[in-house]
Amino acid sequence: MSILPDRYYRSLLLNFVSWKALLLLLVVFSPGPAYDTSTALRTLGRNAANTDRHGLLTPVLSLLATNLTRWDAIYFTEIARRGCLFEQEWAFNLGFASLIRAFADVLRRTAGINHALIESIIGIAVAHAAHGMSVFVLYSLARAVFPGRKGRNLAFIAACLHILSPAGLFLSAPYSESTHALLSFMGSLLFVRSFNHAGASTSLRDALTLLSGILYGLATAARSNGLLNGMILLEEAVRLLYSMTEGITFAKTRRLIAVGMAGICTGLGFVIPQYIAYKQFSSFKIITGTMVS
Repeated sequence: MSILPDRYYRSLLLNFVSWKALLLLLVVFSPGPAYDTSTALRTLGRNAANTDRHGLLTPVLSLLATNLTRWDAIYFTEIARRGCLFEQEWAFNLGFASLIRAFADVLRRTAGINHALIESIIGIAVAHAAHGMSVFVLYSLARAVFPGRKGRNLAFIAACLHILSPAGLFLSAPYSESTHALLSFMGSLLFVRSFNHAGASTSLRDALTLLSGILYGLATAARSNGLLNGMILLEEAVRLLYSMTEGITFAKTRRLIAVGMAGICTGLGFVIPQYIAYKQFSSFKIITGTMVS
């Protein structure tokens, strides 16, 4: 029986690598220039100043970065490079762009890599890594919800469908979908574990609930629709309140507090970026108003 899980994991890994390789081949061999030339225009003025002295960014890698950095991906990579400058850029939550910036800063300091497309390369790498990890987390989540052999088969099918998601290249490009999925699945897995974690104390289960809320908050910081994960916590809070009509205990009260704090953490992933944007534009209006007067 111990061999079965390994076989499923190996199959998932093989499916993931094969599918990603196929998608990347399509990107590399796509004929002609893309209909969206924004990426080439964006890097045109920085190619001379930003070079990779170590030659790590090959032409194929640069081609992948250029072809995959389209539409909203340009916003994410530009925000990672120089922060939010224009008002519409605050519509893209800061979590994913901040992660790209952190990795880019490390590469610039440690390896001296300062290429015009470094943010795009990192965003693509993060998207692939997050998508890959989310496949295995989803498998574990489905196994926790549906135990037994049938549950294992169902979990494997669900994980395979997540690999072959209709999102396609959006889960390979510098978009926040992959990171959001990984954090959401991890939060849900911890929340489920807070119920059926065998042999765990109630305090540990409450800690898992709080950690799930923190991960939900990070998922919301990556994509604002992660706020919907809070509905799971809301349902649990309502269930606890209803159970208290039959008697209030310390364990129920502590879990209710943990669920409430988890809900607050989830909401903070949405509120904090909005507050930062509000403060920035409020300060801008005050400065411009003073200058005009």
